[in-house]
Amino acid sequence: MQKSLRRFFLIRAIFLGLLTVVGSVFWYAKIAAETEWNFSNGMNYYNKEEYVETAQWFRKAAEQGHAQAQYHLGRLYDSGKGVIEDNQQAVNWYRKAAEQGLAQAQYHLGRMYDSGKGVIEDNQQAVNWYRKAAEQGLAQAQYHLGRMYDSGKGVIEDNQQAVNWYRKAAEQGNANAQYHLSRMYATGEGVTKDNQEASNWLSKAAELGQTDAQSLLAHVKPSQVAAEPRTTRIVKPSRLDAEEAEPPQAESEESNDTGIVAEDDQGSNTPTSCPDNQYALIVNATPATSRIRIMNIQPKYRPGLCLTPRRYDIYVTHRGYHSYRKWTTLKEADVSVNVALKQIAKPKTSSSRPSFNCAKATTRTERTICRNSQLSNADVRLARIYSRLRSSLPKSEAKWLGRQQHAWLKMRDACSDNVSCLLETYNARITELENIFAKPKTSLSTPLVFGVPSKYPQTSTRRLRRADIRGKSKRALRLMRNEIYARHGYIFSDPNLKRYFGNQPWYSGNTTDATKVYYRRLSQIERDNVKLIRRNE
Repeated sequence: MQKSLRRFFLIRAIFLGLLTVVGSVFWYAKIAAETEWNFSNGMNYYNKEEYVETAQWFRKAAEQGHAQAQYHLGRLYDSGKGVIEDNQQAVNWYRKAAEQGLAQAQYHLGRMYDSGKGVIEDNQQAVNWYRKAAEQGLAQAQYHLGRMYDSGKGVIEDNQQAVNWYRKAAEQGNANAQYHLSRMYATGEGVTKDNQEASNWLSKAAELGQTDAQSLLAHVKPSQVAAEPRTTRIVKPSRLDAEEAEPPQAESEESNDTGIVAEDDQGSNTPTSCPDNQYALIVNATPATSRIRIMNIQPKYRPGLCLTPRRYDIYVTHRGYHSYRKWTTLKEADVSVNVALKQIAKPKTSSSRPSFNCAKATTRTERTICRNSQLSNADVRLARIYSRLRSSLPKSEAKWLGRQQHAWLKMRDACSDNVSCLLETYNARITELENIFAKPKTSLSTPLVFGVPSKYPQTSTRRLRRADIRGKSKRALRLMRNEIYARHGYIFSDPNLKRYFGNQPWYSGNTTDATKVYYRRLSQIERDNVKLIRRNE
């Protein structure tokens, strides 16, 4: 008997253990799916250049521990897109992602320590984070780690280590690293002097658009660089290169694993002519202050940028204008591209602003109202009617009206940025409130629901329980259910219901489409109550 009991309890313990494990797996899978969905939404909003929403979705995923979301949120704080620029917050989110091993975050955290942005400048910490990212193969970090060894910042100056890291980055196509590796070969620092290698790496850097290399080759042929490297005046890096990186740009040919296109500021001198086998690309943009980027190469665009023949992804943007993006083929001749951006049409502004402060608008609904004159006027009109009505009611009814106005605002916000839905919702609400003023002698002896008296107010304010409908006749249940529709302006075809609600001083019908009322006007609570009542009729 005891043996059987022990076997029973052992089997039970194993079964419960398995249930716990399976439950944990499903729970973690659900959390992971939700986190990935939040991050994906953030990326979608970024591609639409809706940075406020981008930050909101990235934050949700970041707070759930998503490393890439933490990194991207740090980039938003770093650049001031969708949030107030805050270097300390950028460092905070970079660190969270970096501690999870994300190379891009480690590199940018090192950059913050290197430049003293958001933290006290600390070259040793910069080297530490650059090294972590470099050891994962990130070319940008390998180049900057080589730069630290080259200049002796945060580490003992070591030309051999500088050459080692420059080479790793150069072999991945980092133009800055190629340029400085060329210098090391030309001067024999950290490596056996080799003028031919110096010439080869300098040419590669110039082909990728490295402006210092292009400036040198514009006046000196590669063969002359190999023969007399001292004339090239290649100097050591003396500062942290200015960089800019953004969450993903669609169709970029050379983006990294995290979907970020990085652009390095690699010099600002405009060459007077291009070296052999390279041709100038000029983009004439209107407005003249437009931002011009070539998305599939590293260096920033400048007028007359010398490039090798191939296809280039030109991206021109300006605040208040539609962006321009097009692939252009550079053949064996200079190319000039004229781009005239079209201004985004601004909606007609209302003579009166909404009843709320648009500068503090946080939801898509509020921002839509601020941009649309009809909605702005409707909001002001509703606010005035509501204020007058509330001040004219007894205290108890005014308090109930306030609660229902709050419930109506939730229903309004469900329209999001759908202008037609918002206009319809505002007009229905205004009609409801105006009916109260149209019949000033009406006794408001019953509680107000959405600004009108009603017999069953609870059907719109909370989910009904079975106790609420127990004992009621079928006729009472039918009236209770249809009162929900009447509240939202449904015109009844049944003569009895039409006569009953037509005699109610608050009723005002405006649509015969029951489906439209159910799905677009009723709140989720009201729809649930309709289902419950119908099951018990």
